[in-house]
Amino acid sequence: MLCQPRPDYPKAAASRGVQGTSIIDLEFAADGTLAMARIAVPSGASPEHTLLDEAALAAVQRCRLARAEPAPTTRRITYSWKLDEGGTTADYMKELERAQRERLAIQAADDARLSIDAEHGVAVAQLALARQYADGERRERNDKLASTWFRKARRLRERRRHAARRRPGRALVPAGGSPQLRRALPSRARLP
Repeated sequence: MLCQPRPDYPKAAASRGVQGTSIIDLEFAADGTLAMARIAVPSGASPEHTLLDEAALAAVQRCRLARAEPAPTTRRITYSWKLDEGGTTADYMKELERAQRERLAIQAADDARLSIDAEHGVAVAQLALARQYADGERRERNDKLASTWFRKARRLRERRRHAARRRPGRALVPAGGSPQLRRALPSRARLP
């Protein structure tokens, strides 16, 4: 019997550590071509096991007999799904780890930029940093630092409002705004 190479381990099943054995019955026509393939014994009952069975069925679709038989023939084929077999699962897990490291690096760069902006007086960054410290999601929870950054953002907002009241012709530019942005705003768009 001639079949295509072993199927790739389904990624969803590999990431959850699902293993099993798919047993498939094959019926061949008299000319040696595959007439029908069906799962005789599934690899398991979970949805991930179903993925293993479907991958095995897809792999046998090109099977054929090496030589024609005088009558239709039935054969049974078994696929054993074990992690780290053939390197496909190991490669997938390495790819997952690389993607996770990349996400963490991007998150660290975003956090560093947020800290720099907060230190330079960008009120939006100060509020975001305060929320991160208060929630404990992306940074270790620290109520003291959270209240400090909330206080800094509030003081900055009050100073800008006070400065805008003293100079009524000037625009109140959001935190992080530039002189170019102030010049680009039409006079009626400026806030009091």
